[in-house]
This record gives sequence, C-alpha cells and structure tokens, in this order.
Amino acid sequence: MSVGLLTIGSSVGKAIFPAVAKELIAKFKSALNPTDLEKALKAGINAAEEWDTTQPSEKHLFYHCDSKPAREHLERFFKDTGVQEELQKPFQEKTILDIKLLIEIFQRLALENKDLKFPAQSIENWLAKFGDAYFEKTNTYLKFQTAKADYLKQLAQYFNNIKFVGLNVTGREDEKYTNLPQIFVMPDVVEQVENREIITLQLNANVNQEGTVSPQQRLQLQQSLAKKFSAAQLLRESTFHKFVVLGEPGIGKTTLMSYFAVMLAEKQPEKLGLSADTELLPILIRIRDLARYPEQNILDYARYFAKNIYVHELPKGFFEYWLEDGRAFLLDLPTWRSWRLLPRGDASRRRFFTLVFVFQKSLPKLAILEPASVGNLLGIRLSLLRLGGSQKRFAMELACQQRLEFHS
Repeated sequence: MSVGLLTIGSSVGKAIFPAVAKELIAKFKSALNPTDLEKALKAGINAAEEWDTTQPSEKHLFYHCDSKPAREHLERFFKDTGVQEELQKPFQEKTILDIKLLIEIFQRLALENKDLKFPAQSIENWLAKFGDAYFEKTNTYLKFQTAKADYLKQLAQYFNNIKFVGLNVTGREDEKYTNLPQIFVMPDVVEQVENREIITLQLNANVNQEGTVSPQQRLQLQQSLAKKFSAAQLLRESTFHKFVVLGEPGIGKTTLMSYFAVMLAEKQPEKLGLSADTELLPILIRIRDLARYPEQNILDYARYFAKNIYVHELPKGFFEYWLEDGRAFLLDLPTWRSWRLLPRGDASRRRFFTLVFVFQKSLPKLAILEPASVGNLLGIRLSLLRLGGSQKRFAMELACQQRLEFHS
C-alpha cells in the first residue's frame, strides 16, 4: 500500500469539500459559514487518517485499493444525498451522525466497484473517528459564531454611540447622541513613498553631477508616485497586510479606526471597499492600555477589552480561531503619548516590542491598521510595525470642506 492511500481522504477533501460545504450551507441554512463547515469536514478526515496510521498496514481502510477507485469512491460518498443529510445534523439538529447509516451508504456505494475491498471493521472505525471529530468541530464553531454575534453587537454599540455635550439655553448641560456613520466624513489618504523606492528610480531620473537625486527631484518623484484616494478604499488599494495611517493629533485617526470597527461589526465590508461576503473579526488593541503592562499577553488583553464592553464570556480559543484562519483585523486605538508610558532605554520597552513582534510573526496573514502621529514617526507604533515586517504608510488628509461643524 502506498503512503498516498493513507492520506487519500485529505486530497479528496481538498478537492471537493469547498463545494460540498457551500451546498450544505445553501441547502440547510446554517449559522455556520462554508469556511467553518469545510474546516470541520477536513478535521474529521484528518482524525480518521491519523487513527488509520496507528493501525497495522493490513488493517488500513484502503489497503487493498488502488488510488483512482479509492478516490472516486470517497468523492461519491461525500456527494451522496444521504451522507449530506447526516452532515447537517450537528448544526441543524444538534445531534451526532448516524454512523450505522453512513456505513450502509459506504458499503452500498462500494458494491458498484468490484475492485474495492476493505479490511474487517476498517469502515466502521474510520467513519466513527471522522464522525466524532466532525461533530466536535461543528459544535465548537457554532459556539464561536454565537459568541461572535454577541461580540460584534457590543463592539458596534461601544463605538457607534457618539455623545455630544453642550449647554442649552437654560444653562444646563445638554447631552445628545448620534451614530458614528451618520456624522462620519471619510478622509482621503496619500500613499507615502519610501526612500528606497526613490533610490530605485534614480537610474531612470536625471541626476546632478554628484550622481544623487536633488531635493527638488526627490519631491517631484514623491508627488508623481504618491497615490491619493479615499480611506474607505485603504484595504483594497494596497496588497500590504500592515498599514500606518499618519496624521496630526485631532485630525481623526482614532475616529477612522472606530468607523472601520463599526462597519465590520455591522457586516458592511463593502463600505470599506471589500466584497460583501468578506468576513473579518475586528480586534481592538489600545496601545496606551497595553503599554502599562508590557508583559501582558495580547490576546489576554483582547479578552479583557471584550469583557469591558459587556461581551458575554468568550469560549476558549475564540480570538485564536479567527486569527489563525486569517479572518481577523487588528485595529490600534492609541493616543500619541502612548509610547511615553515605556521609559526610554527601559528593558520593558524592548520586552513590549518583542511581545508584539512575536505575535505578528506568528500570524502572517493578520491585517493590521495602525494610526500614528506625524510627529511620532520614531515612536512606539512604527517600531512595532518594523519589527513585524513590511508595512505601508499613508498620510491622512482632511480637507476644509470635509471638516464637520456643529452649530446650535
């Protein structure tokens, strides 16, 4: 028996599970999304294959089979209507799979090909391991979806409720509330051109006698390369996973982060230039708070923040699930003085940098949006992003006609 037959389930799953998952979700209207269901199916296959490898070779499920008929058999099995009706039970009826029924279908389909033979008990054991792992994962992912709905609801309420305090005609304080999207004015951003990009263009530029780009030429190159567009298109316009939005204090960097959080929480990714089916979990990190405890785990802080906005207790592994799957978006909500909380030259500053560096390196697909004050380019935030790898800077602009004015 070849090694490939031991993992034939994985190769078949990789080919057909995306379509099977979409079909199941469309047919049975599950709270799960196709990505979650696909992962649960793959987890079931992996568990069955791992168990199979612990058995003597002559007891492996496909020991007597050739690769092609074994693959075709598994494809027919997972596309079978009866099998798909069983696969919906964990998320529709909250019940385990009927393994006896699955065995009957597996054996019935096997009769259609005389070349398929299976060792005694191998079908029962393989499908039992698959069913247990599949049920466990679907149950866990359903808990994550329920927790996510609560988390997004509280997050939207926390950032969406804007309070204005003023004085009315009687001299009393008068508070008024409104929703962020109703008053938010989307700023423009200008992509910053890195020095290394300008240096690269020196070969094609007119240089002075010293062979360097003059200040005037540098400015012209920067202006010609810089691209200006709405901040709403920030995620779509750049292929980078890490962004730094630069702007003077008070221009609205933190408000922009809040708007991004609200749009993702309210499932309106198209307002950010993303496709309507984009699913990103916004995770808010206040550098100001995190810097006070440089040895605190970042995900522990994320759970602490969630608790403070009245999110119900999150299931174990909640943030890790979305992060590892590349379906999370990290937003920093700092003040420009955050970096001062870590004394210059103090060992805690380096520990803090290392903490964030390790966190980012472990999650290469994580998208990060980081605001920074123009006067603080050498402060904590750019240091963190440089430690974490490539990043792109955008200067934030708010034209006079974009500024909001409130009148009594």
